[in-house]
Amino acid sequence: MKKTYLTLSAVCAAFLLTACSMTPEEITTYMTSLEASYQNGVYEQAQTEMETLGKEYDKMTDEQKTKFDELKSSVEYAVSSSEAINDGLTKAQNFLDQKMYYEATQELENLTASYTMPPTEQKTFDEKKAAADNGIKAWNAASTMQEATQLLNSGDYNSASEKLAALDISSLSQEQQAEYQSLQTNINDAKTAAAEAKAAAEAKAKAEAERKANEGISASKARSIAADAMGMSVSSVTITDNGSYYSASGEEYMSDGFKDEAACKVDKKTGNVYDRVG
Repeated sequence: MKKTYLTLSAVCAAFLLTACSMTPEEITTYMTSLEASYQNGVYEQAQTEMETLGKEYDKMTDEQKTKFDELKSSVEYAVSSSEAINDGLTKAQNFLDQKMYYEATQELENLTASYTMPPTEQKTFDEKKAAADNGIKAWNAASTMQEATQLLNSGDYNSASEKLAALDISSLSQEQQAEYQSLQTNINDAKTAAAEAKAAAEAKAKAEAERKANEGISASKARSIAADAMGMSVSSVTITDNGSYYSASGEEYMSDGFKDEAACKVDKKTGNVYDRVG
């Protein structure tokens, strides 16, 4: 492309030196050089070529005139706006260099709100916009993983998992992908350990409940139940463990000197009194 551009420039220079009028074919060739200068951001060269072509305007075909008018408008706009656009692009790059991605994005948005980018500046703009977008994604990813780590450390494993699941992993750098995988593993391991601990605690509680259910009421509780049933003081009742029930016997002297005796059985599981005597 560069060699062709130089050849076209040489042809055009020859036209200028000989002061010859251009044929329609030569005008097309020169216009191709003008368009290449514009597309490559060589606006001073494009202006010179445009001025030369302008002298041949009356000799152009209608199609060539339309093409020339479009290029003339584009070149004039590029010449008038390129300095301001490039100043904005430089400011955006300064923000990028400082990892101030939101500020860079704002600067670029201000540019698009004020100017239409010529091709060369548009390419530079697109590169800086992509860098700013990627920087914001990387910053957001780092922030999300930091929040997920804090939730993990606080024991809120489900919230940590949900926070990590919302992350767009396609935007992660290689280093962040490794961090993501490590964090994901740690969360899953913590959730598994917590589930196992919960299951173990529940199993232990169930076993203890079953043990207590099978063990039934204590001897002291049975003694108290028997005493109430026989209308005696607890100290007057004797308890004997007979496996599935307690045998209770009571002996107590009344105020008139008579001895009151009674006996009963107390079911270990229900505490029910039965087989009462006396």
